[in-house]
Amino acid sequence: MAPITPATETSVDLLTYLRERSSIDYDCLDPTGMIELLRKWEAFAQLSDPKHAPLLKEAIAHASRAEADFKDVSSEELALEYGMILLSLRMIPLIRGSIHVMCNPLYSWNIEKVYKTGHRFHRIAHDLDPSFDLSRLIMKVPATWEGLQACRKLKDDNIKTLATTLFTMEQVVLAGEAGCISISPFAHELRAHMDTSYHDTQPIMDLFLQAQMYYQQHGVATKVKSCAFMTIDEIITMAGVDAMTLPAEVLEELSNTMDTVNRLEEKSVFHAAAQSLQAHSARLTKQSYIDDEVGFLRAYCTQGRGRSKTEDSIAVFFGNLGKYVCKELIADGRYDFVVITRQLKPDDFFDSRNIDRRACDYSTEAVKQILNDTNASVFISFNNAEGQHFVDLHCAWLEACRQSRNCKRFIPSEYAGNIEDFPLLPRHYVPSRAPFRNLLAAEKDIEGTILNNAWFMEYLLRDDKTFLPTNSHEFPINPNDWTALIRGTGDEIQSFTSARDVAKAIVALLDAPVWPSNTFIAGHWASFNELCHIMEDFYGKKLTRYHRSEADIERDNALPATPENMEKLYMASVEEMMITKAGAMPHEIVMRQRKELFRNVHFDSITEFLVAMGEQRARPASLL
Repeated sequence: MAPITPATETSVDLLTYLRERSSIDYDCLDPTGMIELLRKWEAFAQLSDPKHAPLLKEAIAHASRAEADFKDVSSEELALEYGMILLSLRMIPLIRGSIHVMCNPLYSWNIEKVYKTGHRFHRIAHDLDPSFDLSRLIMKVPATWEGLQACRKLKDDNIKTLATTLFTMEQVVLAGEAGCISISPFAHELRAHMDTSYHDTQPIMDLFLQAQMYYQQHGVATKVKSCAFMTIDEIITMAGVDAMTLPAEVLEELSNTMDTVNRLEEKSVFHAAAQSLQAHSARLTKQSYIDDEVGFLRAYCTQGRGRSKTEDSIAVFFGNLGKYVCKELIADGRYDFVVITRQLKPDDFFDSRNIDRRACDYSTEAVKQILNDTNASVFISFNNAEGQHFVDLHCAWLEACRQSRNCKRFIPSEYAGNIEDFPLLPRHYVPSRAPFRNLLAAEKDIEGTILNNAWFMEYLLRDDKTFLPTNSHEFPINPNDWTALIRGTGDEIQSFTSARDVAKAIVALLDAPVWPSNTFIAGHWASFNELCHIMEDFYGKKLTRYHRSEADIERDNALPATPENMEKLYMASVEEMMITKAGAMPHEIVMRQRKELFRNVHFDSITEFLVAMGEQRARPASLL
């Protein structure tokens, strides 16, 4: 820890106080320091500023000349990387330390892509300024297992990295072992900085001190660079951390605020630790995850900040698809089941059927208690959280199954596309589903299967006909206004399954002696153009069709991952499934599993489904 000066009643501005105890990093890419232009998403903000149009044109020109040397990245992304590094190099005359450039967050789960990006950044920087000392270039990498393994490889090549979006001690340990120059624990989760309506009530302030003590006690050279503070008081609390990353507007506020050293040191946890003999004598157990992926994922997902703080999604056996499963379980009559929910509220669906519901906070301990109380043997999730929230919840529930007496089978929430051939599509599933799939595949104590069915047929029904509301934002056909938005050519084959048949398949799986790691079901294969014809023939009226090109989809997929672009990126990732084969279940596997697992389940075709749902079929001559 940095040396702490004796407490006095001397008044000092807060910035001077902090600089005497921690290295202060300037979070800005504008050498003029124009505070009104500084935002959380600095590179995006600067490159989007019209005043930087000449710089952006320069970046595009460089990328165009270098495109042949970087065939593994799109021209748009290459131009963006040139732009970020051009911005960063402009700061070199004004700073003593290093510049930090962010790796594409979409590569967070791909070791090779992160590794290649590190080398590409070095080549770009040397291309732009051959005299630049490359030891002053540090690539920021999300602290996933894959990202940190790439950092390990890059260290051997003398390429420096910083582990960012870091929330747990498991990440701290692995980042140190991977040889990261520094880590950036986030005081608050990202959502708190992106969503002004969300308040993170549990910042991880204790992790900064714990990480720094761990590194010092075990001789790890990695430094702790704190960031993502919400208040000045939080910043003062961290006085003594190796480094802080602060934006210009905060630096100005700190420099204009006075206080006494004594009062400031009363707030600093590092000062308190330096004065405590107990803190000096306490040693943190040395750990290792560098060659233990399962151990890292298990610890990361079930301890500390790895647990979700916004568990506000669909609970086990709850919500839209879960209601279909409840109905099939009741119809089958052989199984007792319990619905685990966040809150017990009056609900006619459950109350009228006398369905057992239990409320809990979704934690491992609470869920384990319910599993033991009900003697449950299978856990089925319909949670549809995004990103790390999904991983946190499912890891907590998996751990509950491990600790329970009898619950040793687990079906996580997936219900998506062809992960056999397209495991990284849709892209927005990668941060959530992909890490948990890997963990479940390596699990020895719990049997699990990933169930996929592609598109729900219920999206073809009006809202008053189904538990699943119209998904007109993603699904091409809107039955409420009778329109269709066709992506790409519309001739790409897709798979469709009714939610009722998905529920029947889940009940059938309960009887299966052994589960495959991936289960695929489908009732109908057709393109969206063919689906439009089926709907028009059935109802006797033409759909109003619109189109969106493959080029438009690819353009949106190449956008930087900023808050302003998140909705477009999400939609583009869904649309990418439509224009590839990722939305079509592997036919051979589906038919084989029907024989092995679902002999007594009839999967409806689209026309059979519409008839079964009581839809009125028009006479053939009525088609306009």
